[in-house]
Amino acid sequence: MRSIVLFVGWMLCLSLGMMAQYPVADPSVPHHPFHHGVASGDALSDRVILWTRVTSETSGPIAVQWVVSTTPDLASIVAQGEFVTDASRDYTVKVDAQGLSADTWYYYGFTTSEGSSQVGRTKTIPEAMASVTDFRFALASCANYEGGYFNAYRSIAERNDLQAVFHVGDYTYEYGADIYGNSIEGRTHLPTHETVTLGD
Repeated sequence: MRSIVLFVGWMLCLSLGMMAQYPVADPSVPHHPFHHGVASGDALSDRVILWTRVTSETSGPIAVQWVVSTTPDLASIVAQGEFVTDASRDYTVKVDAQGLSADTWYYYGFTTSEGSSQVGRTKTIPEAMASVTDFRFALASCANYEGGYFNAYRSIAERNDLQAVFHVGDYTYEYGADIYGNSIEGRTHLPTHETVTLGD
C-alpha cells in the first residue's frame, strides 16, 4: 500500500515551517511563490511522491528545482531534479523521488527563480516484512471551513512523532454557505453555493 505517509492538502501542509537557504523575491509573502505549501505521500521503501504548486505572474512554463535531504537545512542532498510545470497542470508539481532508503526520515523543498518553498518532512516505509516496533499517525476529517478555526492542524504539524497523517475529507465541496451546522462570523464558503463546476 502506497499510502503510509500521506500529507494531503495545504491546510495540513506538514512542514517544519523552515525555508531553504534561498532568497525570496517578495518578503511580504511567506514562501513565495509556493503559497499552497508542500505535501508528500504515496511512499514506498525506496521512494515518495512530493507535491507543491507555483503561484506566479509568469505565463508559460516554469522550471521548479526539488531536493531531498537527510538534514532540515537541505544540505545533505540524496536526490534532486527539475520539474517543468505550466497552465495545463495548473502549475502543480508532482515528483516521484526515487533512490531513497527504507524506513528513513527525509526533508525536501522546491525552488524557482522567484523563491523557495517551506521545507517538508516525509518518511519512506520499511522494507517488505521488516519488523516495525511502532507506528503513530493522526487522522483528520470533516473540515467544514465555516464551523471552526482548526487549530488542531497546527498541533498535528508541531508533532515530531507522527509517521503519517490521513486526511479523509472536508465539506467545502459538499455544501453552500450556512447550510451545514453553525457558522463562525466572517468564515463563509466561497462560492456561497455548492461546489459543482471547475470554476467553483
